[in-house]
Amino acid sequence: MPAGSAVSSIEEKTPKGISLKILINKGKFMAFDRKGSLIYSDEHGLKVMHPIYHIVFIGGNFRIKNNYTGDLSLLKVSRAKLVVPFARKDYTKNRYLFIHFSDRLDMIPVRLTGMSSATQLIALVESGKPPDFIVIDEDVPKTDHVVVRNRCPHAQVIVADAQSEITEIDRPFSVPVDAESERRATDMLRDVNLNVMSQNPVFLARVHLRNMDLAKVKQLLLDFDLTHVDTDYILNFINTMLSKADTIDELKREQANLESLRKAFQFYIHLIDKKEDEVRNMIASAQEPGELTLYHTLIAKLKLVFPEQKDQLLFTVYENMIWDHKEKLEKG
Repeated sequence: MPAGSAVSSIEEKTPKGISLKILINKGKFMAFDRKGSLIYSDEHGLKVMHPIYHIVFIGGNFRIKNNYTGDLSLLKVSRAKLVVPFARKDYTKNRYLFIHFSDRLDMIPVRLTGMSSATQLIALVESGKPPDFIVIDEDVPKTDHVVVRNRCPHAQVIVADAQSEITEIDRPFSVPVDAESERRATDMLRDVNLNVMSQNPVFLARVHLRNMDLAKVKQLLLDFDLTHVDTDYILNFINTMLSKADTIDELKREQANLESLRKAFQFYIHLIDKKEDEVRNMIASAQEPGELTLYHTLIAKLKLVFPEQKDQLLFTVYENMIWDHKEKLEKG
């Protein structure tokens, strides 16, 4: 894959034969074993999407080079540790950062970014995309260290010794929890265990809908391998809110977004139920290119979940319909 290629998704195979479906724009990827079965990102087998972790190196002495495309690298996982190579300008040998990781995968996509100072990091954080790991050169001023830790309280921060060839994170990797979101959910449902909530897409949908955080509800379609029953429950929640939109001002303001959300879940349930006529009708009746883009994303996800040839052919037909209809809409 040439550097800088403008693509939204890439498929790669690791040395162990694991297939990776990398959704670059989403910052996520899916993994399948040699038999085509999903490798879930959580121990409970509920989340199909793995996050693409972002590692930022701060300091003018670092030399960072991605080995795949753009700011993306494919990095080896060995003995349950992610191996991250980097270098310093004043040394010829590579250095390595070892991060404890799952041993289910032997290679994963990772974003590597080099920054000269904490000022550049601030711009990244303010864009709403804070990194997961931050490696700071020991030569960086202590004032920048303070800025980094204050601006990225959930990131794991490592100070790299200029003389050491190996830097290791000695605690298991974990995804930071959004403390503010956790507090809101706790206030709403104090008696519910948050760990249970995080594994239950139907419950999460209820929480996000009560908060009117509709983007997070839509994200459930990508983060979870929703069953027909799960999807139907969530659809019922959305339909109930739409039925009250005429009498509740907050719902009325979000009526268009709720309708868009309803269509997304309806399209998904038609796909998993393999209702060909309904899928075709929803594609043909779409009025916005963005709506078709979401449909295409859902098809790409399920195209990997249903590997049989007849399903693959049908999904390809749907994708061609989407591109044709999207082209017509964009031309006006």
